Amino acid sequence: ELRERAMRLFSSYVQALEVSPADLYNPARQEVHSGLVSRIARDIIAVLGAPDLWCMEHGAHIHRGVIEAHIHLQWMSMQGESIYETYQNYGRGKAKLYARILNELPTDVRPSGFDEGIAGLEKLSRNDDIFDSRVVDTRDSFAEGTSLRAMAAACGLLELYRSAYAISSGVTHSEWWSVENHSMERCVNVLHRGHLI
Repeated sequence: ELRERAMRLFSSYVQALEVSPADLYNPARQEVHSGLVSRIARDIIAVLGAPDLWCMEHGAHIHRGVIEAHIHLQWMSMQGESIYETYQNYGRGKAKLYARILNELPTDVRPSGFDEGIAGLEKLSRNDDIFDSRVVDTRDSFAEGTSLRAMAAACGLLELYRSAYAISSGVTHSEWWSVENHSMERCVNVLHRGHLI
């Protein structure tokens, strides 16, 4: 029932996009908004079909993604229109970087389809076939290095960041408290002094 409801909500969102006015000369804002919402909606729909993932250990990345998209969209709405294109170009630069990194793998150990994957990343970076002018920005975020925490603080979502995103990140990044809680148990051999295994 929840999955069906999520699919209906997402479907109505897509229908609303199709009939809403769009700036055909500057589509970045709508593209970014619809891309982030669609990505999270698809994640939620997928996880609702797998009840084993309905726990913090396995669902933290979904929880984290929802909050991250919310903070990004809220923060970007407070910036100038150019921030959406900046977000896109930062991501396209990352695609170029990842293609270059993957291309360093020796050709004799590449599995089938590997080169097609590299070509796909190169296409996503929107490079020209002759002259590659895509800039790769290696700062921590698309917003001139502004962290997600700083974005959350700037748009009034710091408590959401602190009480939900940070905890989900702790699970996703395998902080010891999460590993201990979700993956460890006490050894039953009394000679081992109750160490964790």
